Order: sequence, then C-alpha cells, then structure tokens
Amino acid sequence: MNTKIAYKTVIWTFCIAWAVFGCTIIANQFGYLKFGTPISTVLFFLGAMSPAIIAFMVLTKSKAMTAKHFFKTVFAVKQPVKMYLLEFGFVAVYFGAGSMTGLFEYDSFDYISLLILPLTLVVAGGLEEVVWRFILNPALERKLPFAAACLFTGVIWSIWHLPLFFMEGSPQSDMNFFVFSIGSIGLAFAYAAIYRVSKSVWLCVLIHALNNSLYGSFIMNVDNFDTAAMPVAVTAVALIIASMLAVTMHKTKHVAA
Repeated sequence: MNTKIAYKTVIWTFCIAWAVFGCTIIANQFGYLKFGTPISTVLFFLGAMSPAIIAFMVLTKSKAMTAKHFFKTVFAVKQPVKMYLLEFGFVAVYFGAGSMTGLFEYDSFDYISLLILPLTLVVAGGLEEVVWRFILNPALERKLPFAAACLFTGVIWSIWHLPLFFMEGSPQSDMNFFVFSIGSIGLAFAYAAIYRVSKSVWLCVLIHALNNSLYGSFIMNVDNFDTAAMPVAVTAVALIIASMLAVTMHKTKHVAA
C-alpha cells in the first residue's frame, strides 16, 4: 500500500466524516437532528462508514484493487484457527486488564451484544479498519518502525473521532477525549499486530466490531480524566506489550524458518 494512496484515503475520510458529523453538531444547536432520530442515525452511520466507502473508491479508482478483490479481501473469513485464537486473546487482554484496573465493570452478559455484532461489523466501527490497519498503518511502516507507525495511526484515529465528543447523545459525548485517545493508541497496537501477523484485514474488522459489541456487557468508566487516566493507561500498556510480543514472536518464527 503506497503512501500516496494512504494520504489520499485518510484526507478524504476526514473530510467526509467531519462534514457529516459537523452538520449534525450544528443542527443540534438549533434543536434539529437529535442523536437517535432517524435522519441523525443515517448521518451517523454514513460518517462511521466513510472510511470504508472512501477506501473502496480510492483503491478501485487507482486500480490498486478491483471491486471484487476489495470485498474478497475485507470479508476473507477463512483464516487459520490460531489467528482467531490470537484475536480472542487480545479481546481477553483488553477486557481482562480493563476489569482488573477498574476501567471496566462487568455488568452481565448481554445477548444483544452478539445480536448487534453484524451491525457493528458494517456500520458501527468494524469497517473503519480498512483505512486504519489495512492502508494507513502498513504505509507508515514503510518509513517507520512498527511501534512508531502504530502510535501515529492511533493518534490520527483518535482525532478522527473528535467531532463525536461534541455531538450530544453520541457514545463519545460523555467520555473524556484524552482518556479515549490513550485507549485508542493501545487498541491501535493490538489491531495492527493482528494485521501484521495474519495479513488479514477481516480479523481487524471482526475484533473492532466484537469489542464494540461487548461494551454492552461492561460499564466503561472513561468520563473523568483524573479517575480514568491510569486504568486506561495500564490497559493500553498491557495491549502494547501483548502486541509487541506477538509481532516479535511472529518475526522470530519466520527468521528461524
């Protein structure tokens, strides 16, 4: 994935998403497009899907991929069992470390979490991975070490979400942006490690969607920087350590082979 494609995709992703979210925020000030109403929901999902839409347009227009190849790559569900186990391991590290630090408080298993998984796969987070982990992170890795590429991607990814913190009623509206950013950087390492080891964007899409779905079973304490910063930081560090271990072990295995 070359740098030109990555820059173009990221810039257009920001433009479209921020334009959609910005219009909603402005309308909110006049009492229109309240979060959860039909039109605002459509606009929210449009903004959330903008990374995948833009990625599809840029990749196919530049002839980097055909439409068939794009969808076949993004939804390549046939992956080795060990890669799915690696993915579930990262989920366990995330929610396990988060629960031990107080970032998450387990409520009860919510079957709705599994029922909404198809929704989170397509329109509520999962397909963002086509830009962040499939296009941007590998492009940065051509010029930077893996850890630095993940850090930059995590910061950019966090900033992309910024308008949602000003949208009344959105999932991010009650969160602290800086706490959210710390957590996003930890997840950026985890998702990038999965792609680095598996070369599967589908697994990145799935873990993003799975994490978003499981938030229904956990209460997340991220509204106050003073109380949430340390638990989020410790959880992020746990993810970063797990990510670096996975990448290092994978690299060592290939060198030995």
